[in-house]
Amino acid sequence: MSADESASAGSLPEPRFLDSETVFRTPYFSIARDVFAAADSGARFDYYKLDRPDGTIMLGLTPAGEIILVRQFRPALRRFTLELPCGAVDPGESPLEAARREFYEETGYRCSFVPVGLGRIMMNRVAAREHCFFGRDAVRDPQFTPREPIEVRLHSPESFRALVAAGEFEQLATLGTILLAQWKGELKAF
Repeated sequence: MSADESASAGSLPEPRFLDSETVFRTPYFSIARDVFAAADSGARFDYYKLDRPDGTIMLGLTPAGEIILVRQFRPALRRFTLELPCGAVDPGESPLEAARREFYEETGYRCSFVPVGLGRIMMNRVAAREHCFFGRDAVRDPQFTPREPIEVRLHSPESFRALVAAGEFEQLATLGTILLAQWKGELKAF
C-alpha cells in the first residue's frame, strides 16, 4: 500500500473539487480560492490556499562534522532566525539543482547532496513539497561574495542540540531532515 493509498483509504467520503481561482498574487506566492461540494450534502464551500513553488531544505556538514546553519531576518516573525539553508525550486530546475544553488547562495559552501526525503509543511494550506537533502564534507569557496544579508553559523551536534533544547531553534523542518538523513543511513545519530 502506498503512502497516498494509506492516507486516502477510509470510510470518509471525499468532497468533490469544482473550481479554482487565484484571488491574490505576489512574486513569491499566490492565494487561490478552491470551491468544493460536500460529499454528503452537495453543499458548496470555499477553501483558501497558498500556492508556491516546491522548496528545498539542505543539511550540510563540514569535514569536521559541524552543521551549517544560516542566521537571517524573517519579516513574518519580525526578527532573526537560525535555520538550515533552504529555498525555492525555480521553473525548469530540478530539486537537486535548486539545493546546490540555494546552499551556495546562502552559505558560500559546496558539497555533494543526496536526497533523503520529501514532505510537506503546513498541509492544511500549502500543497508545495519540501525536498530534503543531506551533504557532507562541505567546503566554503574562498572567493564567495554574499548577495543576501545572511550570516553563516557552524554548530557542533552538541551545541545544536543545546539550541533546540533551549527553544532557540524553531525550524521544525530541520529536525525532520535530520531524522530522514538518519533513517536513510546517511547520518549517525547526534
